[in-house]
Amino acid sequence: ETTNSIKSEKKQTKDLRNNSNQKKTNFNQKKEFKKIEIEIKKIENKKKEIQNRFINESLSVDQIKEYSFKLKNLEEELELKTIKWFELSEN
Repeated sequence: ETTNSIKSEKKQTKDLRNNSNQKKTNFNQKKEFKKIEIEIKKIENKKKEIQNRFINESLSVDQIKEYSFKLKNLEEELELKTIKWFELSEN
């Protein structure tokens, strides 16, 4: 009976640790999720800024190349962040 009692206590301790680890994981996931949401908004705002420059400014060929390159990089970064956001949202 003592052996069963010890096994039971070990199982309860293990369950508590697992539960605690899950809570930490959930907290960290939520934290990461919020962080990515903020980063996505920043990238979207930068994208809009650049797009507005194409609309509102007379740009040289070099500026067009520069802004096009920046826009492409922002779109790639946004895609990666969005994928990560979806992965976290599914958990």
